[in-house]
Amino acid sequence: MSKGSASKGDSVVAKINQQARSKTVLNHSATHLLNSALRTVLGDHVEQRGSLVNEDKLRFDFVHKKQVSKEEIKQIEAIVNSEIRANSETITETMPIKEAEKKGALAFFGDKYGEQVRVLSMGGDFSVELCGGTHVQRTGDIGYFKVMAETSISAGVRRIEALTGEAALNLSQDSHDNLDSLALQLNTSSEQVSEKVSQLIDANKSLKQEVDKLKSSNLSATASDLSLESEEIEGIKVFAHKMEGLDSSALRETADQLRNKEKNSLIVLISIFEDKIPIVIARHKDLEKVDARKVMNHMVNLLGGSGGGRSDFSQGGIENVEDIDIALASLSEFLVSLNS
Repeated sequence: MSKGSASKGDSVVAKINQQARSKTVLNHSATHLLNSALRTVLGDHVEQRGSLVNEDKLRFDFVHKKQVSKEEIKQIEAIVNSEIRANSETITETMPIKEAEKKGALAFFGDKYGEQVRVLSMGGDFSVELCGGTHVQRTGDIGYFKVMAETSISAGVRRIEALTGEAALNLSQDSHDNLDSLALQLNTSSEQVSEKVSQLIDANKSLKQEVDKLKSSNLSATASDLSLESEEIEGIKVFAHKMEGLDSSALRETADQLRNKEKNSLIVLISIFEDKIPIVIARHKDLEKVDARKVMNHMVNLLGGSGGGRSDFSQGGIENVEDIDIALASLSEFLVSLNS
């Protein structure tokens, strides 16, 4: 009851929502065709494990160990729509359950049945199932069938969601409209969209490679410039700099180039990049007396933030941009304290 209240003894008038029922009927009948199509394409191991039918869509759960491929989905859709176009009569019969079993009627896993059962057949012997629900009079009433999604819901159980009738047609039309819109933006025909997108992807990869080369070249130049500005502390060549516009990836690469180039070096780089302040601390592989993690802890204690890594390389992010110069200047005293 969506509103109001009812009491014992009240008179009520019950009416069927014919519009909702007619759409639900299409989806219900389509699940029977789908079940048989799945067994045809995937194999007789397919068994129903659950379903949902309402006026909006149908959902069908079934036993299958792997994802249903796009090609298999196409085959399933083709079979169901072929049965729909055949417009065969839906036949219902009541018979003893043993006779239904001889007829090859499929039963829903977990359901219990009496001695007499209702058998529903569509497309002759294409789909024969035990069912007491409401169905179309002819398969053509379903109109059209379109799969929306295929997913896994548990180990060995897959789920297909699909549309029928006008809803399925609208989905196909929307997809076609989207394809036309994309073709217009790409200045090509709908038939050539896939090829055009592949060309753009390849072109983008080439451009990215060129950009990466330029970035690497610029970072090499930056590392060379920084190598001219160092301070020797306790026998360690320290490169401590505040930079602008380098993200954490660029900062790492710059530090790597610098430490590989300069023996006995410790590199501390901080960059102001958009709304982030990445920090990288690296040392030459032979400078084992300095732990980059301890240097990171020192910087984080002064500037806030967090960081971590290995003894030769540590990275993180800091919070206090105003005291960066002070923190970098404190490295001299900190390194002296490590050896005292």
